[in-house]
Amino acid sequence: MVIETIRNLQAQTLSPHEIIVVDDGSTDGSQEAIRTYSQDITLIEQENQGPGAARNRGFKAATGDLIQFMDSDDLASLNKLEVQSSAIVAGDAEMAFGPWLHIHWGKGIETRPTEVLQTEHPGGQFSLLEWHLRGWALVLQNCLFRHSFLEKIGPQKTDLLGTEDWEFFNRIFLANPRAVFTPECLTLYRLHEGGKLSGSGTTAKKKAIELTKAARYINLNLKNDPPSISSSTIRSMRYRFWGIERASGGQVLETPLSFLEHASFQGTAILDRLKQGLARRLFRHSWPSFYHPCRPNSTHLKMMADAGII
Repeated sequence: MVIETIRNLQAQTLSPHEIIVVDDGSTDGSQEAIRTYSQDITLIEQENQGPGAARNRGFKAATGDLIQFMDSDDLASLNKLEVQSSAIVAGDAEMAFGPWLHIHWGKGIETRPTEVLQTEHPGGQFSLLEWHLRGWALVLQNCLFRHSFLEKIGPQKTDLLGTEDWEFFNRIFLANPRAVFTPECLTLYRLHEGGKLSGSGTTAKKKAIELTKAARYINLNLKNDPPSISSSTIRSMRYRFWGIERASGGQVLETPLSFLEHASFQGTAILDRLKQGLARRLFRHSWPSFYHPCRPNSTHLKMMADAGII
């Protein structure tokens, strides 16, 4: 699938300055496939160290002013680089983000686009940091960053697996970036089981342990650079961290829950399960409202068709 991702980037209406592929110790012949496909790709090979180390290596080698992270199986509408780079320049911004969706697509898989997420900005009532602490998340693929901004943020954690982007975004939002929302493009996060870190081979327990490690880093980030956040956001963050503790058995919260807080969180957890079940029956999904989810419309479907996806 990495060749399909490379083709997708080469077909962008704004040609990329460079394409750097970091092969993180793959054993499926990806290196030879890339060499055979094109000599214009910068291929860096390293022993398997995980996604954080691979992205750090690619970033260190990058010479462009703007950085687009893509995993080996992700795709984008053909206007993504043009739309987001133009928006960053016009708004003197440090990052751009836009809609994205999960899509079942690959060899032998029936193409099934699911809900398009982030069809709107999460909302002006909270900062991006507060939204993040309340459970909102982006994926690196639906963003475009200024190289100079990411240099200030620092490298991604190399001891996290599957949660390194959550911790990375925490530091990004702590830096209060000038961010622009670009609804005119689309990022496609493919769902499949072929070598995907988030596939079914990763147990719920392992995911919870990785979330615990990332949450501890986030606690440290907040302590080192204390932000001004509302009491409702603090409560929401503590509720989420309490849920991670229950799933992993590890400690995340630095201040223990009071009796009333514990009882309140238990009641909230029951209500959340009921709401999610009802939402799945009514809307076929349970995405929170700050993602502004919707079924793919004609514009989304055209962008996918233009990119050769449907």
